[in-house]
Amino acid sequence: MDNFNPCSPNAFAQTNGSYAEIFEPLIIIDNVQFKVHPRLASSYAWSKDLKSITFTLRHGLKWSDGQPLTVQDVYYSAWTLPNSKNHGLCAPNPSVAGSTIVDPDKITVRLKTADVTQLFTNLQLAVYPQHIFRTIKDFTTWVWTKPVGSGPFTEVKDFTPQAYEIDANPPSSACAWLCTPATTRVSWRSRPGRWTGRTS
Repeated sequence: MDNFNPCSPNAFAQTNGSYAEIFEPLIIIDNVQFKVHPRLASSYAWSKDLKSITFTLRHGLKWSDGQPLTVQDVYYSAWTLPNSKNHGLCAPNPSVAGSTIVDPDKITVRLKTADVTQLFTNLQLAVYPQHIFRTIKDFTTWVWTKPVGSGPFTEVKDFTPQAYEIDANPPSSACAWLCTPATTRVSWRSRPGRWTGRTS
């Protein structure tokens, strides 16, 4: 099914693989060298008791539809959506106690216990467009065929049950500050039990 709703119960079976290209996280982790690479966040800082982490967003971020990407989107994605009755697959993080907007470009995520390993497991937060998601009444049935994201590839082309292609995000979007994709398109093909991707 042509559905890029990340909260759908069938999300990974429908379009697995492309979410990381569409929805940029605050940070990503290099699991080989164990290094943190900022993405939507320009930096982060742990509290002294290691029970909270504050992310600072980059300036001038935009969604692929041209709308501003702000700390309100991060708060919605990290706390409001997961803790609503209508979260679908976007369930609460059991390690997170709450989130607080500190100022227009900073958000603090509070943990239930001191645990720096959460940065490598549960705190690579994907950020979703609040201006779209807050209008959805039921994420379990919502079908989203034209996703709006902040990652390097967001423009879905030529979708079939066996294959689909995603073109590069418009240059004016959030990704422009960080990445100019070396390729203009990623092609996904369905294989038994999984999707495989290649660039073109």
